[in-house]
Amino acid sequence: MALKLLVLVVLVVVRSTDSAECSGKPSPDAKPNLNQIYTAAPTHVRSIANASLYTVGPPSDAIAVLHLYGGAYDRGFAHGTIMKPDVQEFYSRVWCVRESVCACRRCEVRRRADAAALQGVLRAAVPAVD
Repeated sequence: MALKLLVLVVLVVVRSTDSAECSGKPSPDAKPNLNQIYTAAPTHVRSIANASLYTVGPPSDAIAVLHLYGGAYDRGFAHGTIMKPDVQEFYSRVWCVRESVCACRRCEVRRRADAAALQGVLRAAVPAVD
C-alpha cells in the first residue's frame, strides 16, 4: 500500500513539473505572429497602493499593462480597485450593444421605459407651441 502511494505521489509531482515548460518546437505549419511589437516606453495611467497601470501602443489599440505587488489579498484588492473604471466602461458598452440587439422581454420593457422617460424629458424641456 505504501509503495502504491509513493508511486502515485511521484507521478503527480513529475506530471505537475512537466506541464510548466514547453514540450518541443513549434509546428512548422504554424502561422507566424504578424502582430506589431511595441517598443516605445509604456505610458503611465494611474497608480494606487500595490498597483500601477500603464498602456502600450496607439490610443486606438492600447493594451493595458498592470503591475501588482503584495500578498494575494492585496493584489486582488488592488486589481479590482485600479481596473474599476475600465471594467465599468466595458460593461456599459457591452450592455448597450446587448440591449440594442436583444429581443427578450426584460430588454424590451427596459427600452420602452427608457423611451417613455426620454419623451417626458423632451416634453418638459421643450414647451408646447399653440
